[in-house]
Amino acid sequence: MKNTQAYTHRVLENFDPPSTGRLLGSINTAALARTSPNTENQLISLWSAIEVLLSDPPQGVPRISHYVHYLVPCICLRHVRRQFVAVYEELLVSYRSKFTKILREEELFGIQDHHTRFAAALCLNEYERLREKLCRLCSENPLALHRLFKLHRDYSQFSEAASAIGGHQKRVEWQVHRIYRARNQLVHAGRVPSYLQSLVLNLFEYYRGSIATIVNRARKDDQLSEVDQVVAEIGIEYGIFKRHFSGRDDRPLTRADLYRLVGMANS
Repeated sequence: MKNTQAYTHRVLENFDPPSTGRLLGSINTAALARTSPNTENQLISLWSAIEVLLSDPPQGVPRISHYVHYLVPCICLRHVRRQFVAVYEELLVSYRSKFTKILREEELFGIQDHHTRFAAALCLNEYERLREKLCRLCSENPLALHRLFKLHRDYSQFSEAASAIGGHQKRVEWQVHRIYRARNQLVHAGRVPSYLQSLVLNLFEYYRGSIATIVNRARKDDQLSEVDQVVAEIGIEYGIFKRHFSGRDDRPLTRADLYRLVGMANS
């Protein structure tokens, strides 16, 4: 409810009237899924919210190709930052001042955003001493250690970061196709896939991430935004992001790379 209220407030402030109506209609349609006890209705409502959010496909373009083209960048652009934010918040709850003390060390001065400081300590070569402190802090928490290890493994080398980003995009595209097929089976054939629950959970996350990306992108504009223009700009920004993180360059991640991955520009 708090998230819905926050998004509604930002939509009213940052979008032109037609886009405001579309976004609020999409958010309200998605809210129906949260209140429905029926998994089939949840999936149908969430996909309807996606269709309200995005423009209609041009004539001759398959609907799923159109939605994948515009939806995937909205899901993927801020994915890496959300990973670091999620682990940061979990460690903050578990370790509080012991955790934040490590991230306040002088070595990290010059990086203002605390989530980016966490990513720098975990992924940049020059902060190995801070990584060791983080691992010692979590030494009795295997799940936390695993999450630290995975983030370091995926985003400390340029080639590994490129592979993680590309792999995530492919998984999202595959899941969106599965969701669309399941939606069509429900609506047109009345067939209920056995894996429907997992699709609903994924679609909830995809929708929430997309709305957050669109609303946060609109906040950067001085004038009222138009939703289709914002979605197109996100697609362009994601294309630039993907082009930077392409290839098999086996070098350590630089601070400039890190800012592209998790910096406030993508927040």
